[in-house]
Amino acid sequence: MRTGEPGFHQAHRCGFWEYLERHPQPGALINDSMSRIAALNAAGFVRAYDFSGLGRLVDVGGGHGMLMRTVLDAHPHVQGVVFDLPSVIEGARARLADAGLTSRCQTIAGDFFDAVPAGGDAYVLSWIPHDWDDQSAVRILANCRAAMGKAGRLLAIELIIPSDDEREPSPEVDWLVRTTDIEMLAVVGGRERSAAEYRELYAAAGFELTRILPLELSPWKP
Repeated sequence: MRTGEPGFHQAHRCGFWEYLERHPQPGALINDSMSRIAALNAAGFVRAYDFSGLGRLVDVGGGHGMLMRTVLDAHPHVQGVVFDLPSVIEGARARLADAGLTSRCQTIAGDFFDAVPAGGDAYVLSWIPHDWDDQSAVRILANCRAAMGKAGRLLAIELIIPSDDEREPSPEVDWLVRTTDIEMLAVVGGRERSAAEYRELYAAAGFELTRILPLELSPWKP
């Protein structure tokens, strides 16, 4: 709170993502953990959203491809792209190969702060903006906007801070979201956001928030 930097940086003298790049073992643990959570979120994702009009789906920061695997299994007409850092994308290649999906899904290494793969009908950001402050999040979103055509869509999977004028939050949901908000601040310098805050964030990158769908099978419904 005094410095404005994440506590993780104070403890390790580097950022969280830089630390994982330098230390493969904890990096592998984080990726495996995120894959397990992604599998649960993905089950709700494929039920909540209508993929019938999509041909090419790009998962930006897609990790080891668990979400993409679930989408491709459920929707045989969809072609996929998993995009992540070089140190992460090798794991995605191996897992997609094991699932027999290499003919339907590309794996591309890169940095979403520089650019993201072009030509997708829709772009997925699953737990990406909440890792970053507003300026950094807008930069990622703007790169997604630049990569897609006029008819492109952005699909974001995130927790949402409950708002009193939108619904009555349960104590469990309210506690979870606000606790995670503190965790994001302390570890990576990010934050959870309300629907209104996401609306402003997307607008700054050239998007319009049109609807919010609950992921009923997600471990965290918001």
